[in-house]
Amino acid sequence: MRFLYMLCITVLLFSCKQGNTKVEKEAKQTTQKMLSGETQNDDASACDILTEDIAKSLFPNATTWRIESNEGSYPMCYRYFDDDKGNGGLVGITMAKGSGSKDNFATAMSYLKMKKEKVNLGNEAYYMPQMNQLSVWIENDIIHAIVNKNGKGNKEKAIQLIHKIYK
Repeated sequence: MRFLYMLCITVLLFSCKQGNTKVEKEAKQTTQKMLSGETQNDDASACDILTEDIAKSLFPNATTWRIESNEGSYPMCYRYFDDDKGNGGLVGITMAKGSGSKDNFATAMSYLKMKKEKVNLGNEAYYMPQMNQLSVWIENDIIHAIVNKNGKGNKEKAIQLIHKIYK
């Protein structure tokens, strides 16, 4: 139940842009690295994993950043930004480290009727445009990534975020 609660927190109801096939091809390469066991330290916090440098690499023109985190059972890290043109957005993750299994991922996804776009990343992944959320099952981890600017999701940047986290 706590997982559902944390998952709901990560959900943002905005529209999004579609990604492109170049990003999808890069996802295949990153997936191979992920599945070979080259993942992050199990003791790392969500904000240790979603570093400021990673967030800034996705939005290099952002001038102001603030952070929100929760290191409970399902660690979250949101990095909000503004730029000098009045644009704002966020880069965020919610993780279920060590809770990833086919059954757990299927259960999490069963609550989300809006999942439409299967993404070739990790063991299994879905991008939900209505929620601006990319949910990925990678070996023993489940990670939900949200990337948006001015309330509009960005599938390409969400996939890039997963690539950067699991490089």
